[in-house]
Amino acid sequence: MRRLQLPVAIISLFLLVSCAKSFQLIRFSDGLTIEGEANLMSKTLTLTLPDGEVMEGRYAAVSDATFSTGFATGTFTAGRAVGTANSTAYGFGLGSHGNGYALLKGNRGTVMECVFQFNPMNNHGFGEARTNKGDQYKMIF
Repeated sequence: MRRLQLPVAIISLFLLVSCAKSFQLIRFSDGLTIEGEANLMSKTLTLTLPDGEVMEGRYAAVSDATFSTGFATGTFTAGRAVGTANSTAYGFGLGSHGNGYALLKGNRGTVMECVFQFNPMNNHGFGEARTNKGDQYKMIF
């Protein structure tokens, strides 16, 4: 039983750590940078503004993935010779993108709206955020 406890603990710790992703908000007016954390399991964002106000809220994300294949045939002309050649080409393209929206509320009355785009394959992205007090931020994660 003891041999099983350590691997279970390590796997549990890995799952907890891998659920969190950091992001940055950079205030557009003066470059002030705020670090935040996204919890991918609960779909929540948390950050602390420079004045100490804690902002928390949920985000919604929608992704779109595509997959395609192809087949080609053709006719060729070489001088006086005319013929038909069949050629088969298979390939696929896999691309994806996602859009997200978050609404955060602070413990001192600030409300922040975030709109962002991301790649669901690696959860990297960018966007913009603004508060009800007029601050505007660029978002990167």
